[in-house]
Amino acid sequence: MSLYLESPTELILEIPQTVRSQADQHSQQGASSSAQWQLFLNHLSLQTVLPWLRSEYFPQAAAFPNGGDLANVWAFVNGAGIQVGAKRLVLLPDRSLDTAELVVPQEWVDAPDWLGDYFIAVQVNLDEGCVAVWGYATHAMLKTQGRYDADDRTYHLDRDFLVSDISVLWVVQQLAPHEVTQAAIAPLATVEAVQAENLLQRLGNSINPRLEVPFSLWGTLITQDAWRQRLYQLQQNSSVNSTQANLQQTLQQSVTRFGQWLQNQFETGWQTLEELQLQPAIALRDGEETVEIVRRVKALRLADQVVLLLVAIMPEADQRVMVQVQLRPIAGVDCLPEDLALSLVAPEGEIVQTVQARSADNVIQLQRFRCPIETAFAVQVTLAQTTVVESFLV
Repeated sequence: MSLYLESPTELILEIPQTVRSQADQHSQQGASSSAQWQLFLNHLSLQTVLPWLRSEYFPQAAAFPNGGDLANVWAFVNGAGIQVGAKRLVLLPDRSLDTAELVVPQEWVDAPDWLGDYFIAVQVNLDEGCVAVWGYATHAMLKTQGRYDADDRTYHLDRDFLVSDISVLWVVQQLAPHEVTQAAIAPLATVEAVQAENLLQRLGNSINPRLEVPFSLWGTLITQDAWRQRLYQLQQNSSVNSTQANLQQTLQQSVTRFGQWLQNQFETGWQTLEELQLQPAIALRDGEETVEIVRRVKALRLADQVVLLLVAIMPEADQRVMVQVQLRPIAGVDCLPEDLALSLVAPEGEIVQTVQARSADNVIQLQRFRCPIETAFAVQVTLAQTTVVESFLV
């Protein structure tokens, strides 16, 4: 579905609910919260724009690169490629309301194998459930009129230099498919297999690998399918190892024991819902409660934000305990911080399930689960670069 709102030249596409659900799912493949967010936005944009493009103009349009899972692209670089005949479009999604400029990662501009012809500015509006395509530029425009930022290796082009009428692009592609769009670029470095493996091992533990080595090396690594997948796997393993180490350290430091809760003994920091003037809102079983349900809440600080972790437990006849976990805002705050993530983590460090707050959410919760006695697990709460882990023993 397409609408033309605010500006007669701006294309607005509704995000299908199935696409949003898929994006939520795919975003969990990210090794960090920032990578997850990038995965989410790019999946939303690609799977909203590409079907529309196929149905309206180019039936053969295809996602690029097609050599593997796109998660291993979006984990490192913003931008979703679409191949239309001999030309390559690159969608650049952004959640920001500021549309003053188009920002393009260097990988799409200076790496020959990924070189884009047209760079398309996409604003993702989750509140309205739509994406807005508000302008585009050619590679030549970006190289000649844009500004390069060496700090984060991106090209910036002011909105005034963009073609605001996106329909012009479709007309050009149909009437002049061989239009010259690209400026000359320098070749990248040649990287041998042994050197590549050494670089990949070095970058596997890096928080931001795309800025760790000169672009001439990075551009060669990231655009080679096998090397990109190798780096993605190393990053995933590093994330799991880090989570496991943090969890083990937390388990050694402080454990909340449900056995004590059932004896009405509670660790420091855990309060009743009444003390914080909260309604229970955690139902472990439909209908009237026939057994004791223990509920407690703890305030967690993440950078400059405070959220409430609510945990409810109920013993069952088979020596298991049913557990429900929620996050809510503190009193006086209507919504949770956007992108706040709540995860259930196994003792080995594996993330079993994750939920993430979106705009206007006032509660998020894990699916309730049952644990045998003496089972250990952790709950991980993440916002931006801050993570808090609470460990439990059933």
